[in-house]
Amino acid sequence: MSQTVGIAWFVRQPSDLGECRAGTDLIGRDEVQAFLGSITDVDAAMAELAAAFESGDVFRAGMMAFVCGVLVERGGSVTVPVDAVMRVTERYLHLAKEFVAQGGVSAEDQLFQVSPTLSGPTTPCRSSSSRP
Repeated sequence: MSQTVGIAWFVRQPSDLGECRAGTDLIGRDEVQAFLGSITDVDAAMAELAAAFESGDVFRAGMMAFVCGVLVERGGSVTVPVDAVMRVTERYLHLAKEFVAQGGVSAEDQLFQVSPTLSGPTTPCRSSSSRP
């Protein structure tokens, strides 16, 4: 069984505004800590984790990209996650640019209610009121 099955599932689940506001507190979650505690091969763990980025929630995928950075510091190869991190970063930077070009919103919590692109299946931090 894959050592990151639980973390891949976790990355794909939608985050919410509270989770986004808590920032790096996400790394303290049981799912993330169990993943970190189970690693026996850092590069293999990063490869499996990076594979979940593109189908994952943008906030959670971003935090897991941060975790990949931590794993690089623990001896992993930066070449393992870099392509996946760059693809996801580029995709969401383009979405953010489009959102700003359309006028954006003035309140942070409105973002998750008014932008279907940014509150779709790979949502960056959907508020509970905008979840399906």
